[in-house]
Amino acid sequence: MCESNKGVGDLFAEMIPEWAISQNNLNCDCLERREKMNKFGPKWVRQNKDDLVSRIIEDRDALSDRLKMLPTFTLKIAVSKMLLDACNKFDLQIAVSNSEDCRH
Repeated sequence: MCESNKGVGDLFAEMIPEWAISQNNLNCDCLERREKMNKFGPKWVRQNKDDLVSRIIEDRDALSDRLKMLPTFTLKIAVSKMLLDACNKFDLQIAVSNSEDCRH
């Protein structure tokens, strides 16, 4: 893997708009979750997607007031899609890196 490649957790975090995160986000385990996703990779994220989605949604203090107003099922659909998109983006960056031998 190229040094410039980002992990699945990094890619997921980049997809989250600033307005979606609470400014009072003191007790969030978001960074720990991000690092775990980076460590275990896309296969693990896909296998544990439902649990990850539930934990992200349950961490309501991390969500902005706008998101807290949405129905839980709507949030689950959005977070699930974002996790899968991050996995697919990770897979794509690996494929590109392998085809280019990490040369720019």
